[in-house]
Amino acid sequence: MNLITIALFFVFAIVFHILVWRLHRPHRVHAWFFLYMLIGLPLLYLVLLTIFSDHSIYNNLLIILGYEFLFTSYVLIYAAIEQSSLSLDLIRYLKHNGKKMLADDLISRCRAEGMIKIRIRQLADEGFVELESGRLKITQKGNSLANFIQKMRNIFKIRNIDG
Repeated sequence: MNLITIALFFVFAIVFHILVWRLHRPHRVHAWFFLYMLIGLPLLYLVLLTIFSDHSIYNNLLIILGYEFLFTSYVLIYAAIEQSSLSLDLIRYLKHNGKKMLADDLISRCRAEGMIKIRIRQLADEGFVELESGRLKITQKGNSLANFIQKMRNIFKIRNIDG
């Protein structure tokens, strides 16, 4: 039952957060997250739960901690999706600009040649791209990751970069 309560509390907080941001983005974003999402809403919930429910304070605190965990995970995942990641950008670039291209062509388009080579090797080692005769090819796993990231960007209305 606590897991359902935690999930519902989290969904309510996210829906409220999205509605507020759609109507008017707060001027001080960090203060908004800290005061509202991490302190204000959980405190309000704790007070209401303590007044209107017969659960113990220990149970209510567990619900708040579960919410804090979900919210922190949300912030970290959202930030990772929103920020530019070289590995994700490489996969998205391959997806949108042909599934195969010369690795040297990709490297020539970027200034950080050493970083690109390292990332290409890491992506290949993890199965997101394949190197075939000097050409990069996005794999099914890489394509799935690119689709997932695109869906998350669409859900959260994150603008796409060119490519």
